Amino acid sequence: MNLMRLFKGFKLKAVGADGDKVGATDLGVLKVALMVAAIDGRITEDEYAAFMLLAKKSRGYSEEAAKAALREAQRSAGFLLMTATDLSDAALVKEFVKEAEAALPRGFSYFSLEDIRRAVVTWIVMGMSDGEYSARERRCIEALRRRFAEMTVRQSELEDECWSRLPKEMRAQVGKCRTRKVELVSKDFVGKVEEVIAQLGDVTAASKQLNALIASRG
Repeated sequence: MNLMRLFKGFKLKAVGADGDKVGATDLGVLKVALMVAAIDGRITEDEYAAFMLLAKKSRGYSEEAAKAALREAQRSAGFLLMTATDLSDAALVKEFVKEAEAALPRGFSYFSLEDIRRAVVTWIVMGMSDGEYSARERRCIEALRRRFAEMTVRQSELEDECWSRLPKEMRAQVGKCRTRKVELVSKDFVGKVEEVIAQLGDVTAASKQLNALIASRG
């Protein structure tokens, strides 16, 4: 499958775009995408091309904005690029998650399930864009997905604790809001994404399936 063509049927979902700047959410996702590319200690021409194609699909796109986004992403990915080959797998995963969290907008793990799924799919496709999805890339993306899930669950637990301290009469009213299901980007979702990309040769069909996975409630 031509993964570069796959991006053409896929788009980032931006919020907070400002004038001629790439939106803050899109920029954060793009920074992490370049970090994924840097995990193996080098960034290939195909990965740079994939980055620019993603930037072109972001809100607030212009050629100058895309170049500015690339410069910012290169700074974010620089540490991983220089040290990836010297770090153990465990150390690399730890640094990747730390750098990725710093690059993403504050509270990103509490964004909508669809937003986070779209970002995870972007990072997986970036990891595959050079023709090789390494074990290290997979471990780093999985660790970041797990971090998002843990933070979302913890936030829900804190909300439940606050709710439980409310007077009984208030809990009766607020309780209606506490029946919601906590939605997470699951490991199973990631597996389905990898399967779609690996098995489908038709780019249009793959794009449709990925977008359907992102929007599904399962």
